[in-house]
Amino acid sequence: ADEVLIPRGLSTDSDSAGRLSLGQGTTVVSTVNLRALARAPLPMGFNLQFAVGGNYNGHSVADLTVTGRGIAPGTGTIDGADGLLDLQDQRAQQATFGWYIEPSISHKRFWLSTGLRLDGGSTFGTRVKLPAFPKIAVSYLVSDEPFFPLRSVFNTLRLRVAYGHAGQQPGPADRLRLYGSPTRVWSKSGGFVDGAELRELGNTKLRPERGTELEGGFDADLLNDRLTVGFTTYRKTRVDALMERPLPPSVYGDGVTVLEEM
Repeated sequence: ADEVLIPRGLSTDSDSAGRLSLGQGTTVVSTVNLRALARAPLPMGFNLQFAVGGNYNGHSVADLTVTGRGIAPGTGTIDGADGLLDLQDQRAQQATFGWYIEPSISHKRFWLSTGLRLDGGSTFGTRVKLPAFPKIAVSYLVSDEPFFPLRSVFNTLRLRVAYGHAGQQPGPADRLRLYGSPTRVWSKSGGFVDGAELRELGNTKLRPERGTELEGGFDADLLNDRLTVGFTTYRKTRVDALMERPLPPSVYGDGVTVLEEM
């Protein structure tokens, strides 16, 4: 817990009668990882490896802050305040879960790895199916081949290329329709009435932002292993990018935004 006490008469701009602020927060992180791995030899010196697993990650936050004024001399608790200036209770819960399979084939000169991952999250829209993220990677130790012509220069030369998808989930409340604090507004029939103001429209069709990356390069040892050189180039694109867009005031009023996929 955090405490800030401003004694009586110390603050001249906001509260000369003393003020006390208390804050307490709790954060809980839960993680579960499961993985099973099997290996089997194949003809011609190849080896098969097959992995399957699952992940769960949970994150919850509960923060409470309160500020009281009119703290009497010698009082160090909020019970001694004349009144409360501010009370905030912030809570958020978020969870992601997924399953994956990773079959791969290896040789002394060749390596192929593939994979498919299915991910879900509590922040996805209610109308969204479980998204899939594939990947594939190939590595080739070309310097071990009998036909390799540059043995006098390269001790080892490995070529590699990889392609895969990754995702980024929306925020905890992006799919929810949120309203502001009740306020008194003037009705058309005359007189004031209590009403709630729409702040966030929400989007029940939100999907995870998808990134696609293609990467290639090589790793080489030269001059009797005196020099090591690595080179990598890549191209990354985003699909269904999550961006906040304000709505026209004529639709839902001023200040209303919606998170959409661009």
